[in-house]
Amino acid sequence: AIADTPSFIFLWVGDGVGLEQGRLCLKK
Repeated sequence: AIADTPSFIFLWVGDGVGLEQGRLCLKK
């Protein structure tokens, strides 16, 4: 899955708002 790609998560974190959504995906 895309969420399994660390680099993709880092891109999300850089977005700021994506940081929270990224956390939600990791929790799921």
